[in-house]
Amino acid sequence: MKIKSLILAVLLATAPAAVMAQAPAEVQHLIDVINHAYLPRDAGNGMTMTSLGYDHSSLVFTLEFDDDSQGLTISMMDPKVLKQSMLNNLKGNTNEGILELAEIMEENDLGLTYAFHGRQSKKTVLVNLTSDEVHNALNSAPSSTPKSNFQETIDMMNTIYPAKINEYITLDRVEIEADTVFYVYEIDEQYSSVDVIALNAEGNRKIAKEQIANPSAAAFVAMCKREGKALGFRYVGQPSGEKFDLVIPVDEL
Repeated sequence: MKIKSLILAVLLATAPAAVMAQAPAEVQHLIDVINHAYLPRDAGNGMTMTSLGYDHSSLVFTLEFDDDSQGLTISMMDPKVLKQSMLNNLKGNTNEGILELAEIMEENDLGLTYAFHGRQSKKTVLVNLTSDEVHNALNSAPSSTPKSNFQETIDMMNTIYPAKINEYITLDRVEIEADTVFYVYEIDEQYSSVDVIALNAEGNRKIAKEQIANPSAAAFVAMCKREGKALGFRYVGQPSGEKFDLVIPVDEL
């Protein structure tokens, strides 16, 4: 089995699951090789792939992240949206490692479990795929033309948005516009306005730079730098549509 191609193909993972069951020999060999040779590893978007396990009916990939109050929290993650995103990524996939994984799942009647674990909250979101769901997705036509790893990362980030930051600010989405990646925030103009954000531009720039210096953001910031993309914060008033952009250039990331 080409274990390296398998590990590189698996872009998502899960939380610390207690896996005490005895796996079939072929499955246990796969688990041992991946755990000892390839994990933990950076999975992007502030997440770390920590382990692969077995729980009687599924292979369990574990992915941990910092879910502090200033960033991604476990409550923002919708299992249904995450599952559909994973199935979309599998559609028409011809990667040899993924196909080998699907074959082992079918031979051993196994599903896939992705457990997303917040280190601070100690909470976990589980996303389960059956062997049939994986098989059907692999044998479906791709939902779109192939995407870059950078675009796939942003698509994955958008599975947790919109997310309410406070009573008047909502982080709506992340998007690429020309040479900048924007976090797009919506401002409820019943409570505040884009003008208030603009008047305190320097203070907000300082806060933004502190946020991107957070270790949980390091992987995504590094990816932006590799892609030559600045990181922007776009504030859009609702319902007026008035906008204000705050941009951190590449050389300041």
